[in-house]
Amino acid sequence: MSSRLKHITKLAFQQSACTVVDCGCDHGKVLYWLLKENSDCRAIAIDKSSQSLEKARKLLECFGNRVAFFCADGLTCLGNNTYNLLIISGIGGYNIVDILTVSKAKFDRIILSPHRDIDLVKRWLTVNNYVITTDIRIECRGKEYTILESKDK
Repeated sequence: MSSRLKHITKLAFQQSACTVVDCGCDHGKVLYWLLKENSDCRAIAIDKSSQSLEKARKLLECFGNRVAFFCADGLTCLGNNTYNLLIISGIGGYNIVDILTVSKAKFDRIILSPHRDIDLVKRWLTVNNYVITTDIRIECRGKEYTILESKDK
């Protein structure tokens, strides 16, 4: 697992019993480690690519009904429910803001790792009543990445 994904997983571990939503889960590696290390955790894996979602399904099948899978573009499949943690990483800031803006779901904590347009993401979090509690930059494979953690006010 890359150092970026390790940092995201480390931040996510700060909460025990929870429901984690990974939007754009790709291979499902972050959810794998969260579910493996926390037996009280449940997960929702979302990806718009059916091929990526199938990779995640294969990796996470050992967790049985602790994980649900949705092939969807964004968070609209979640309805207006509240979840403990949302993770979105590996896409640009404009896409992240679009996904968050259309979503009716609410989240106690959000961990984001935008590839660009970081200030736009920070502004969205602040305007939408989230407090940024972690703002770090890490180097991974020769690139610098930002990881933001925020909590609902």
